[in-house]
Amino acid sequence: MGGFQSWGMFRVNMSKRWMLRNTVVMEGAEHAVLRRGIQLLTEKRPLIFLSTHGPQLHTECCRLLTGLGYTLRPEMGDNLELCSEVVAR
Repeated sequence: MGGFQSWGMFRVNMSKRWMLRNTVVMEGAEHAVLRRGIQLLTEKRPLIFLSTHGPQLHTECCRLLTGLGYTLRPEMGDNLELCSEVVAR
């Protein structure tokens, strides 16, 4: 399968280590998708651009990512709690 490896529902091209890129569109299921990818997130620590749908879901996703050691910042503005798009590194 070339340079691809799989972690649950995620497939990542490992031959391009500088660009681990995967787009997952799961409106309303962002937290479930992140939980399913915990092994990938902890082992490979990809940069994540996360767009959440709703304040409770946003809080759950942010807690999960910070619990994994990610630093979060809002994509726009300066208030992490009020934004819906987050960059996690």
